[in-house]
Amino acid sequence: MQIVKFGDRGPSVLQLQQLLNGWPTRLLRLKCDGIFGKHTQTRVLEFQRDKSLAADGHVGPATMGALLKLPPSNHQYLLLLEMISTLSAAAPPVSRPKFENDCRTLVAPLRAGNVPIVTASARSSIVGFALPWQLLYGTNPYGLAFMALMILLTFIIAIMLSSKNPRTRERGLRWQREAEQMESTAGEKAPEVAMNEALQKTKQAARELVESKAEALERCKGNNPNPSPPCQKALQEIERLKREIFEKLSKPQNSFPGLVAGITRNIGELMAAYREAGIHCRQCDDLIP
Repeated sequence: MQIVKFGDRGPSVLQLQQLLNGWPTRLLRLKCDGIFGKHTQTRVLEFQRDKSLAADGHVGPATMGALLKLPPSNHQYLLLLEMISTLSAAAPPVSRPKFENDCRTLVAPLRAGNVPIVTASARSSIVGFALPWQLLYGTNPYGLAFMALMILLTFIIAIMLSSKNPRTRERGLRWQREAEQMESTAGEKAPEVAMNEALQKTKQAARELVESKAEALERCKGNNPNPSPPCQKALQEIERLKREIFEKLSKPQNSFPGLVAGITRNIGELMAAYREAGIHCRQCDDLIP
């Protein structure tokens, strides 16, 4: 494996930070930003000393091997709570408490070590999943994947239900029923089948969420033929994020970990851009989530 070290950036560093946050520490919890800076290096050194490894601050096979021995139940829970926190910050304020409560209820079994839709046969399907989804979940990659998708779907539903548009709210109610059905029947299906169903449903819901703002966005543009710089910036950001989301939705399923992480980030950013457009553009209040 490639050595990860101070100054590096990207997915490998992000995965390292998530792993480190799952281990006991005497230091502050790391910000998972994908940047190997001073704080990440200090945590690596602490971990290496605690495990009697060569304390050089570089993450090679020995250090990564030790990191991956993390008991899965602890890190599964932390990883999903981090995802919930990220989405909650972007959720409409009126629906934020319910969203957080629904998601924490969903992941609560992890804390008790009682993970749903898990079978030992999932181990044979681990190959092909990128960190941290597969290795942090031990023998249960599809169980973690299913819960991550349900969190994302719950977020999409919360946005739809808070919409001022009756048709969008009706979509939210329909997806709420779909989500309840998926969750109640997941244990009756093979883990991979449950995960793939959740993936397809979440992709469809994400597409509908983006499309639900299309009419409001066109009205906003019509009301602002000569937009102010802040308005123009927000509208350009909306178009950019829509393109990125639709590109990700068209990717094959074998890119699942990056797909969920990317869509999660982009939808959160899109809601923020809608909010900025609603504030800075004339007569665009209905864009605000």
